Amino acid sequence: MSSTEAGDVVAQAILQKYPKSNVFVKNFADGGEGTADVLLDYFDHEAHKVKTQGANGKDIDAYWYFLKKEKVALLEMASIVGISMIPKSELDPEALSTCGLAPVIIDILEKGIRKIWFTVGGTSTVDAGLGLLKGMGVSTREGTFPNSLLAVKKDIFFDFKNLDSMISDLKIHPAKGSCLFPDVFFDIIADVRAPLLGKRGAVLAFGKQKGATPKNIPILEQGMADFACMVEAKVEDSTFLQTKGLGAAGGIALGLALLFNVNIKNGADFVIDKMGLRDEMSNFDFVITGEGQFNSQTKQGKGPWSIASLAVSNSTPVLIISGLKIKERNKTKDFSFLEVSQTVPRNKKEAQLNLFQAMSGWLDDNEVKK
Repeated sequence: MSSTEAGDVVAQAILQKYPKSNVFVKNFADGGEGTADVLLDYFDHEAHKVKTQGANGKDIDAYWYFLKKEKVALLEMASIVGISMIPKSELDPEALSTCGLAPVIIDILEKGIRKIWFTVGGTSTVDAGLGLLKGMGVSTREGTFPNSLLAVKKDIFFDFKNLDSMISDLKIHPAKGSCLFPDVFFDIIADVRAPLLGKRGAVLAFGKQKGATPKNIPILEQGMADFACMVEAKVEDSTFLQTKGLGAAGGIALGLALLFNVNIKNGADFVIDKMGLRDEMSNFDFVITGEGQFNSQTKQGKGPWSIASLAVSNSTPVLIISGLKIKERNKTKDFSFLEVSQTVPRNKKEAQLNLFQAMSGWLDDNEVKK
């Protein structure tokens, strides 16, 4: 069930209880799958198609969008290497790669665009952008490029001499303390504020859902740390590795930082600003938001948390709906909660019915005041 479909079900329940109320359903995303679709409703744009490969190497048609007034390219990572595109049985950090992002980024740069909004949530990969670097033409002095973080070694040396032939009209800036292409700027629109390393980082917090095993998780984490040291030495920024959001999308910003200027932004806050919700919030008497399951990750800047926090800052009552049982609700006394079901529904129809009944029941038990 999409966010729009869920919103429509909630609206039906509200209108059944309060038929004269004005209910507005707004599609929202926080950097993950569907973020580009949300943003495109607010910008005049044109679509560009590029033939490339998905995370598993299969041929796909990828799209990026030129925002005409802003002179910015909009690219959604999940549309190329999204986790929803890969069967669960095929999720494997060693086999899946971000290499397919390279032809799309090259196409953007070849068209003269130097600023990119890159939404990076909902991905299947955890390679810190190694695949992307390989696809862009980066090689190693040893001749063997690491296909995953499992193959990264401390003494590896990257060779960038082939980049000039991959991207015309861009000159490499080889100085230390700088990315190789300082005229290109990436705004990384991240769905979480996760750090790169540690228990809340790209590998330890999100590796399991992307196919990492107890056996290779420590190796992936060490590979991430070793690669991070190489990048940190190049950019000469002692605080770079502590940047919030660097662990989003398998650490993709790490590889990008070798080549381009990267600025990591919280996805929910970014979309809120582009939709103009900060100004609109004062017009609402009650706000309802939610996701499949409210948990500790929700508090890392995910959409429902940001929407709810914005509502509270405007003294607007807010209800957070969790499709499944809430795993953690500490320090959330400012919000009301609704758990829809204890078990995963068998199909969309059942999910919609569960949501309608749960919302109707909540409205019967709670008075919504203007």
